[in-house]
Amino acid sequence: MTPREILALVFMPGFTTKEVATDLSGRGVGLDVVKTNMSKLGGVVDITSDVGIGTKMTITLPITLAIINVLLVEIGAQLFAVPLASVEEAIALDPEQIRTVESREVLSVRGASLPLCRLDRLFSLRRAAPRQGRSFVVIAQVAERRLGFVVDELIGQRDIVIKALGKSLKGVRGFAGATELGDQRVALVLDVALLIEEVLAPSEARFLANLESGRN
Repeated sequence: MTPREILALVFMPGFTTKEVATDLSGRGVGLDVVKTNMSKLGGVVDITSDVGIGTKMTITLPITLAIINVLLVEIGAQLFAVPLASVEEAIALDPEQIRTVESREVLSVRGASLPLCRLDRLFSLRRAAPRQGRSFVVIAQVAERRLGFVVDELIGQRDIVIKALGKSLKGVRGFAGATELGDQRVALVLDVALLIEEVLAPSEARFLANLESGRN
């Protein structure tokens, strides 16, 4: 066997270097699971080792498939990630610029009307106490449609790795996945295109219905 083939043995199911198995190690479970899951993502795991120097393990993932740039926002105690590809800008919310049109809040932004979506209401988020201070609006655009998401805080931009929600949450609408932030916190990644469709479609349908009735 070549040195590379020998090193690859550590990824075999059941392989162990321990003579006695304990509750924590020696059962031959671990690196084979890592390699299997990396393969599912289209990635590879490589290992190099030099006697007296050390061992290096390299994980390579397809960056275009696994990592995106997002804007992290906070609503109450929950973090959400908005893909930057859909974000036009983020502004402070001025309550005096809000008016109601057909039972929907609309914000005037530089002379143009922007429909608003309060994510705390949409997702039925509970808060311990009313929030004090300013809120913000993340203006998202998909094709010709624009929608303002009202949030409590703008955390900042970050590159994240998206993980699927799993079979049990696959049917939950409005989320493209989730990500771990490295500080034991999890942020849900918003499916901006779907949310815009869900929020704006009913009002557009009412508008077209009113227009048609007016013609008749």
